Amino acid sequence: MTFKEFSDKYPNKGLNDYYIFLNANKTNLMDSHNQSSVNSAPSYNEQYNYSTSQLNKKNAQGNSTGTLVLVFSIAILLVSIYTGLYGLNVITGIIVIYGYFTSCPSCGGWFVREKMNSSELNRESGYKDVKRVDKIKDMSGRQIAQNERYEQVHVTRITYLNTFCCRNCNYQWQSKSTEEKY
Repeated sequence: MTFKEFSDKYPNKGLNDYYIFLNANKTNLMDSHNQSSVNSAPSYNEQYNYSTSQLNKKNAQGNSTGTLVLVFSIAILLVSIYTGLYGLNVITGIIVIYGYFTSCPSCGGWFVREKMNSSELNRESGYKDVKRVDKIKDMSGRQIAQNERYEQVHVTRITYLNTFCCRNCNYQWQSKSTEEKY
């Protein structure tokens, strides 16, 4: 069944559901060849539930990257406490935080996010208070005073809609991000 046929038959389902349907349909066809009696074709809901359980088993196995990073992080933490090299904790913390923020919301795999597309949603102009520090120096170049002040600067805020795809399960999701340009 092509995606067009699938979307015509199930208009409220997306591309991810189509892949799940194909995977379940392939598995059910293989099972029906192994049985002696001919069964009626399962409904979409039966196929969807069956493939979801298969997908959860795959994801439990596919999430080993996160588990390895967590075990590695605990080992680094113990080594750094024993040896006194606390800089390893900072590096490990950065790796864990990066892995968490690049994880897939569907399968939970770490380091699997891939940016597919980014489009500009909104662009607005405004002003922002910025803290400025003026350093006052004497004739020899030594700092003798410091003056802090707030200044309004022109800012352009750009909002983007980013589309990401998981390298593990091909799940697609979107998120918004904002950038400020002075």
